[in-house]
Amino acid sequence: MTTEDRISTGYELPSGETIKVLVYKKTGPGDDDISYQLQEVMMTLDIEVEFIDNFIKTNKAGLADIIKAL
Repeated sequence: MTTEDRISTGYELPSGETIKVLVYKKTGPGDDDISYQLQEVMMTLDIEVEFIDNFIKTNKAGLADIIKAL
């Protein structure tokens, strides 16, 4: 993985808090060509969450359902 493949962000959440992180990406030319990954992680100082493999194919409606279920 190169540094261009990384995204970072900062949040002020207490250590020990469990959160869900959802990432999705466009995987083809169509509007419904989407893959996602959802991870539940516990916050620690300087946590790093990796989303490398295991993306699940879906479409816009499926992604909307996933978001509503969070």
